[in-house]
Amino acid sequence: MASKRIIEGTWKCGSCGTEGILARYKSCPTCGNPRESDAESKFDFGSASASGGLERATVTDAGALQLAAAGADWFCGYCGASNRGDHPACRTCGALRADAAAAVRPPAPPRRRRYIFLKVVAVLVAAVFALGYWAAQTKDFEATIKSVSWERNVTLQTFTQVGRRGWRDQLTESATAMPVNGIGEFIGTENIRDCEDKQRGTVQVAIGTERVCRQASRSVACGSHTSCSTRDLGNGYAEEVCQDVTDYCSESYEDCNDETQYRTDPVFVQECAYDTWEWQGRNMQTVRDDEAPPAWPVLAIEENERTVLGQKFDAVLEYQRKGTHIVKFHATEPAAYEQWRRGQKRVIVVTNGGVVKGIRDGAAVLPIEP
Repeated sequence: MASKRIIEGTWKCGSCGTEGILARYKSCPTCGNPRESDAESKFDFGSASASGGLERATVTDAGALQLAAAGADWFCGYCGASNRGDHPACRTCGALRADAAAAVRPPAPPRRRRYIFLKVVAVLVAAVFALGYWAAQTKDFEATIKSVSWERNVTLQTFTQVGRRGWRDQLTESATAMPVNGIGEFIGTENIRDCEDKQRGTVQVAIGTERVCRQASRSVACGSHTSCSTRDLGNGYAEEVCQDVTDYCSESYEDCNDETQYRTDPVFVQECAYDTWEWQGRNMQTVRDDEAPPAWPVLAIEENERTVLGQKFDAVLEYQRKGTHIVKFHATEPAAYEQWRRGQKRVIVVTNGGVVKGIRDGAAVLPIEP
């Protein structure tokens, strides 16, 4: 249960040096100097105990308790004297509190370093975004085609019977349909044979339960201690609140449970040999040139064979941007290649960061292909 009490602080007169003046006195009892808002209003509440509570005696005097409840002191802007929080006028010069407060303007609080730090961070982040935006902007540069080349290849594939092995429960016997002019084939599964048991995996099988105990720990209440906090009331008094706080200790115990036990059994399935068909490449012819028109290599095609075609077209361009730069433009269609001629001019689109985006084609940009 929380307990509260009021503690009275003391102050030191800046005029005559008298120490230990109780907060209830707004003027020095020795020299009569009124307490002002400088070092005289820095109250001493005594040292704190291990619990955080103050070692000063509790205020029981009714008049002092009334002073403590009057609110924070205010200081006259005309004469600087301290006054009770509930007094409307200065006790020394008689100035009204509202007029006295308007007589002086408190200095502006010092700017905190963390706000300066946040402003610096904000400026840096903005600079990074601005730099990224600038680097992504593009410009057009005139480029010259230095060279052009092409390459075409033809791969000859044969529809070939092959032997494979697979799990019997995944195989279904089916006939193969042969291709006609290299298309229309159906790959079947034929002549399933030579099956034998083979392990395909494992399975966990429950075999009962077993009592299993493990060491564990838990927090348990093991006492209490008093913790106190103090709130400065702004008038030479402080409110101290103390309460009992439960202490906890770590306790070891056995955590026991019935756990299912398992064994690992192998899983056997029949594995079989079978025949199937697949396209296999057996020959590839390549032709490349930088002068002659693009042409395909000529291969003789027999029954159950087909060809797979591949081609690429390259143009090497040169442009000036703080020096000479070379970029290679790739295409997969002959129509683009037929538009390239050595010595022709093209417009290259380049970001401020130096990344080539492509070749301009009217309002569009043809990308640089890998």
